[in-house]
Amino acid sequence: MAGPTPVSALIHAATMVAAGIFLLVRIEFLFTAEALKLIGLLGAVMGLYAGFCALTQRDIKKVLAYSTLSQLGYMAAAFGLGLPGIALFHLMTHAFFKALMFLGSGSVIHACHHEQDIFSYGGLRKKMPFTAYTFLIGVMAISGVHFLSGYFSKDAILLGAYNLDLVIFCILYAGAVLTALYMFRLYFLTFCGSARSHASANANESTVFMTGPLMVLALLSIFGGFHALYPSQIVEFMLPDINLVADMPNHLWMNMLGLIAWVSGLLLAWKIYGSQSNESDPLAAISPTVFQLSTSKLFFDEIYSFYVNKIQDPFFRFLEVMELLLISGLFVRGTAGVAGLFALLGKSFYSGKIHSYSFWFVTGTLGFLVYAIFGGGNN
Repeated sequence: MAGPTPVSALIHAATMVAAGIFLLVRIEFLFTAEALKLIGLLGAVMGLYAGFCALTQRDIKKVLAYSTLSQLGYMAAAFGLGLPGIALFHLMTHAFFKALMFLGSGSVIHACHHEQDIFSYGGLRKKMPFTAYTFLIGVMAISGVHFLSGYFSKDAILLGAYNLDLVIFCILYAGAVLTALYMFRLYFLTFCGSARSHASANANESTVFMTGPLMVLALLSIFGGFHALYPSQIVEFMLPDINLVADMPNHLWMNMLGLIAWVSGLLLAWKIYGSQSNESDPLAAISPTVFQLSTSKLFFDEIYSFYVNKIQDPFFRFLEVMELLLISGLFVRGTAGVAGLFALLGKSFYSGKIHSYSFWFVTGTLGFLVYAIFGGGNN
């Protein structure tokens, strides 16, 4: 396949993300204050962790996939802060700019003949201007550039966190800087500089069937954050939390912090990746420790595999045996279960093999002789 189709990109950007967050919002009444605080903290950590993993990904779709996980963390953090309406607001705006970037990545993959390594791209802005500039809108929106859709929902989460939980805010803010860094890294490596492969040098703009949806999603990524433009039925659930955040203090301070976050990420990405001319990641030379930790994903896969293979699976195999022997075999079936166990034991002796029967015959004979000599003589 050349890349994400419009349907698959929209499913990934909207439906797959919506499932978990929508479920959380629907069952909000089940959570205590302590549980909500834990969800908020875990969401913030996930937003930072996924962004850190995205920092060194080479596959264009993996960068966007980790980005999706990071934004899910922001939504979970908003929910944990007691702002489910803001979580859904960010879910809505995220659907616009993430679908835009997934479709844009499909356009790039198609033009570059299935190449997905961003270090094999370069110079595509001149070859694919419609894809490049619409993709840039998506990058700016997710980075929180002012007055694009992501700015309204993402900064609302940051403002709510700043006023409600400073620890969660600090984690989310670090994630916001990382978001701008890895997303502008993706843009610079893909569309700026010179071509770093034959496929990139010979790429051409996609047809209107690809660029048309990009234009529509680009408009939604620009204006999708203006909730007053929507019918009241669509934003009815979100409005109480939107108004609650709007009444919170520190708006000017948060605007300044938001500006610093995306500008610093942009400048850092430009300094490291803006003039990339080969297929090696310059971060490996600038900061080998950060590069190794990011590529290893903080050894999460290895730790999880160890837990599953060495702890979880043996423990539950033990529980399965206990369940079959004690609960199903003894407590449920009672004496019938005990008889069944002896029947299984006896059945195991009937193997149909002559050497097996000979072994048990000799063993029984020896046992009888030992009993006759040592046991029977005493009687």
